[in-house]
Amino acid sequence: MKKIIFFGGPPTVGKSNFARKVSQKYNIPWMPTDLIREWMTKIVREEDYPDLFLDFKYTAESFWTKFNIEEAMQQELQRDKNVFKGIKSFIEENFYWDCYVMEGISIHPSMVDELKKINNAEFLFFNLIETDPKRIRETIYERGLWGPAKTYKDWVKEKEIMYVEQFNQWYLDECKKYNLNYSMIGANYEKAFKEISNSINIFLK
Repeated sequence: MKKIIFFGGPPTVGKSNFARKVSQKYNIPWMPTDLIREWMTKIVREEDYPDLFLDFKYTAESFWTKFNIEEAMQQELQRDKNVFKGIKSFIEENFYWDCYVMEGISIHPSMVDELKKINNAEFLFFNLIETDPKRIRETIYERGLWGPAKTYKDWVKEKEIMYVEQFNQWYLDECKKYNLNYSMIGANYEKAFKEISNSINIFLK
């Protein structure tokens, strides 16, 4: 039975950091869903999955000039539905890893039940919610969201901050809708990781 640990949540919430720490602590592989999306752009036709190729068509400035926050979210959600096909296929076809961690924005609360139907796989899901607006702002201005922060203008970063805040609220509502547990991160990053580690210890026994 494969054991798979998932970290889902909005952008900038810390999914990659949590997954990296879990991978190092338990010495297990780590698969970002962004990498699966990148693979998909190399093997699928753009006319069949146009939402997977949006990043190649726009700069940060041109994208946020053309689309508002609601439109950007809808495009993100549609893209994630298509990336989910690749995620599911990866889990079903990966016979090499008995235990690993996956993380990414492309894993939504509504997708959890579908993953649980996969044979010979056991899952542990962590849904992360950011509660600290200051951390969102700092992450976007220091790291960036569209790309490295220094490569695009600050007015775009302000749009991204609003986008991430709205995405957090949507993700929280989805967790409640599907009756899933979630972790409120905020300033309690280390406390959250300790609680997550305790759950993983039980899961991996």
